[in-house]
This record gives sequence, C-alpha cells and structure tokens, in this order.
Amino acid sequence: MEKIMECFKEEAENWDKKFLHGSLGLEFISTKEKEFVDAAFREDRMHRSILDVGIGTGRFSGILKEKSLGIYGLDLSEKMLKQTRTTLGKDARLVLGNAESMPFKNECFDGLVCMRVFQYFGNPKKAMEEFSRVCKTNSLIVFSICNKNSLLGLGRMISNVFKSKCTGWIDVAKLYAFKEIRKELMKSNIVIIGTGNITRIPLQAYIRVDNKTVLNIFKIVEKLADFMLGRNILYNSSILLCRKK
Repeated sequence: MEKIMECFKEEAENWDKKFLHGSLGLEFISTKEKEFVDAAFREDRMHRSILDVGIGTGRFSGILKEKSLGIYGLDLSEKMLKQTRTTLGKDARLVLGNAESMPFKNECFDGLVCMRVFQYFGNPKKAMEEFSRVCKTNSLIVFSICNKNSLLGLGRMISNVFKSKCTGWIDVAKLYAFKEIRKELMKSNIVIIGTGNITRIPLQAYIRVDNKTVLNIFKIVEKLADFMLGRNILYNSSILLCRKK
C-alpha cells in the first residue's frame, strides 16, 4: 500500500497523461468508465451532494459537477488534490483523508463514486462500512473492482505458483470475486443493482495499443467474447452500481 501511495504522489502531475491518455487503449478504457458513471448519475436525480473517494485528478467529478449541487473529493495524496484544484477550481470541496476512516458526518451524501482505487485499500471491509456510513438512505454508490475470476486473476495464480514477485501498481492490486463483494456489501446495508464491465483483455495489453487497427481488433475480440461467454464472465474489471438501503 505504501509503495502504491508513493506512486500516486510521484506521478500526480503526469497521472492523466500517463495512465488515462497514454495510449489509444487507455483512452478507450477511460472513456468506457466515464460513460458508465455519467449514465448512472444522469438517470438517478436524487443527488444533491456527491463524494468522490480517491478523487485523484478529478476526472469523474468533472463530469458529475453538473449533476450535483456539491462535489466533495477525498484523497490521501495532497499532490493529487492539488491537481484536482487545477482541474475543478472552486467547483469541488477537497479533503485530505483515508477512505477507511473518512472525516465526514453520518449520512451526509446523496451519492458516492470510487473508481480505480478500491483494489488498493488495506481494509476493504472497513471502506465499505464507511461508504454506507457517510451516505444517506437510497443513495447511489458506484465503484470499480478488479475481478478474481479473470485473465488477470489467472495470471496472478501462475505468478504465485512460480513465486514471481509482484512489483508494479497493477500487480499488487487486490482481486475480488463478485459473490464475495456482494456478501460484504450486504453486511453494510448496500445492495448491488447493476454492473458495468470494462474489458476482458488485460490492462497491460491495452497500455501498449496505440494503433487504431489494433484497437478495433481488440474491440472485436471483446464483442466475440461477450457473444461466446456471456456478459459477466472473465472481465478483468467491473463497475458496481449500488444502493444504500
């Protein structure tokens, strides 16, 4: 966790350029994520205040600010928050803090989004409890997970067999089974009401895609996999659309 935090701090200034727009493949994934979050909160109009947990450089808050009276951002990295201030200006209220012990009152938000950071939480159960605590009843909660039952998970199993060291920020991400997450969310009075799947082909492959022809081939492979395997099998990452009971 400490190594990941150092990565977030060191790469803050170049984060979007390197990890979101560094290749056509990364642009494709980032666009899919933003479209899902945008659609989820567009259809749900009960939110007056939205909390972005692990706000990073503010890419999701940027699309959500028109759908809420107030955007709040939480992040462990002061350098990331500095980048967010540059992006959002006075449109967001930013707080330095930990998702596992959030400095907010009970039931003060109408919505919550947490993208690409859940897999790095040291205590994910505590984070889910905090999601529930700070959200009002019937609030919309949207967050992403890395799936255990995926090509990424298979690669991790092989690495463990050969005792390969996991050093990269992708390699140390925690993987979760869908049933496992559903069970823990229910303990925190959160229910899953929908899912959005991102890619089956590993992120490491998309990072290297900087050619439209190759990207189109990847898209065709993803669609064929949907047809042959079904829409919820072997996805490396998924976005969970949830409701606080």
